Order: sequence, then C-alpha cells, then structure tokens
Amino acid sequence: MYTRDMTKERSNKPTDIDDIAQAIQSLASLVDKRFDQVDQRFEQVDRRFEQIDGRLTRLENDNVSLHAEMREMNAKLTNIDNRLLGVESDIKEIYSIITKIQAKKVLTAKDKVELERQMEALFEWARQVSKQTGVPLPKL
Repeated sequence: MYTRDMTKERSNKPTDIDDIAQAIQSLASLVDKRFDQVDQRFEQVDRRFEQIDGRLTRLENDNVSLHAEMREMNAKLTNIDNRLLGVESDIKEIYSIITKIQAKKVLTAKDKVELERQMEALFEWARQVSKQTGVPLPKL
C-alpha cells in the first residue's frame, strides 16, 4: 500500500494547488486500485456462490426424485404385503380343511367330492399366482 513519509520531502516551499492536486490524484489512484481488488474478490465469491447454488439445486432435484421413488417402492411393498397376507390366509384355510379331513377316520363320498373340489380350487389358485408372479409351478 502507498505509504510515503511526507515529512522527509517537506521543504520550506509553501504548498500550492498542484501539490494538493497531485496528492489527491495519488490518493484517488490508491483507492481505485483497492476498489478493483475488492471488486475482483466479490466476483470470485459470486462465482463460488453460483457453483454452490448449482450443486444445491442438483441435490434438491435428487432428493425429490428419491422421495418419489421411495413412495413408489412403498406402494409396491404395500401391494406385495397385502397379497402375501391373502396367500397366508388361503394357506391357513387350506390347512384347516386338511386337518379337519384328517381328523375324520372315514371319508364319505361327500367329503371326497368336497376335498377334490377344494384341491382343484387350490391348484387353480396356484396357477393364477404362478402366472402373475412369473414363478413356474413344479410338475406334479
């Protein structure tokens, strides 16, 4: 920075307008240089803020996308859970029927027909689940 010892240059010569104008011009030049430095620094800071703002915008967009995907996955999981509860209920019902039939020592013709109907319904249900899920059934 501009620091000049004015006392060394002082002479007994009286200060005139030219000396004052030169001092003002030197001071103005120093202030102008300093303003240029500050302006450059502000431009650097502004560019950095623009970079940070761009990154923040990308992060916000990614966050919105992730939330949408999460909601979609949650809906799919809820659907799978509901279907699984239905399958579990069907299995419990089938087990209950089989247990009742096994408890009987002798099957009547009516029981055999009912058992055959339920087994056919079970196989049909298994075929439908196989088609929907894409999981093949074992060969019987």
